[in-house]
Amino acid sequence: MAVIPARIYRRVEAALHHRGEARTKGLQRYQDAVDHATRISSGLTERVQSSTSGDRLERDVIRIAEASDALNEAERWEKVFRRLDVYFAGQDEAKAAQLLYIEHLPQNVVAKKMFVDRQTVRRWRDSYVCHAALLAAEAGLIRMEDDE
Repeated sequence: MAVIPARIYRRVEAALHHRGEARTKGLQRYQDAVDHATRISSGLTERVQSSTSGDRLERDVIRIAEASDALNEAERWEKVFRRLDVYFAGQDEAKAAQLLYIEHLPQNVVAKKMFVDRQTVRRWRDSYVCHAALLAAEAGLIRMEDDE
């Protein structure tokens, strides 16, 4: 099994715990920014453009760009999750990941539900998270260097 830095392990696990939420929030954030910018820009056409209105519009354009970047990242994470689902389909690791990251159950409860010990659940979790980290690195979502 691969050994990855703890900070990357934590980041990948956080993404797994919030699977699906990032994309939904990203879509909402992007739509809110676009709506706000649309309201500001339509107001600019009705009156003489002032520096404060232009500044607000510029801030909105920046918000749209940031929201677009966050949405793009969330969509790349979703691709990683889909590839994980395919790779681990029908395996115990997938069932353990479902219980740990979707249902948010503690390891001891997962172990009882799956009739195994906690060490086995940890081994499955580590395998799942390490594979997710490799796919995320391939997708450009994480870097293994320390200068992140």
